[in-house]
Amino acid sequence: MSLNSTRTSVLIDDSDNRVVYSPSGGGSLLWTSAIDPNLLANEWDGTAHVTERVNATARLSFRGSRVKVYGTLDMTGGSSSYLVLGGTPQIVNHPSSSITYSYTFFDSGELPFDNHTLVITNLGLKGHLRLDYFEVMTDNPTGPETALASSTKKGLSGGAVAAIVLSIIGFLIALAVAAWIIWRCRRIKRLRRMSMGKGFEIETGEQDIDCILLLISI
Repeated sequence: MSLNSTRTSVLIDDSDNRVVYSPSGGGSLLWTSAIDPNLLANEWDGTAHVTERVNATARLSFRGSRVKVYGTLDMTGGSSSYLVLGGTPQIVNHPSSSITYSYTFFDSGELPFDNHTLVITNLGLKGHLRLDYFEVMTDNPTGPETALASSTKKGLSGGAVAAIVLSIIGFLIALAVAAWIIWRCRRIKRLRRMSMGKGFEIETGEQDIDCILLLISI
């Protein structure tokens, strides 16, 4: 199961030791492990944690970029608070409904890829909170883009830059050679005119052949 088919996520059951529930108070547990078999048969991994106590908390520490909280709804309603430490708490009112499994109580949205702690607090005086499992996005959404940008920069500073520089140098050399050939041809023509006198004209074809031979000899 995943938040996005193109990304990676992991499911964490409510009974996982990464989930820490508030300790006992007033002689009774703030949270209890659900025991009703009819509900558990439809809940993830056959387990759930339930509380009716106000301010009962559950903490999940995880490394990732997003987290969702799933649970089971019933007619009791209630409300709860969800806080990713360093952020702003979100209060959720539970709708009263027939039994609904895998109900999304909370979705953090995108977070910086890092270590995070999610704190869940039961607020409802009349309703209860029944947690089933968590889903954590375990990949870095900016990873591939960052890697691509890094690869592009690396290419430009290495092989791509070298190829561009060599191409420019080659082009400049070709221009210099062409300019030299033109200058050389003109000089040969001028010297021949001077040696043969003003009244003697060298045929154009012969001049062109001289320049072609000069080009071949380079």
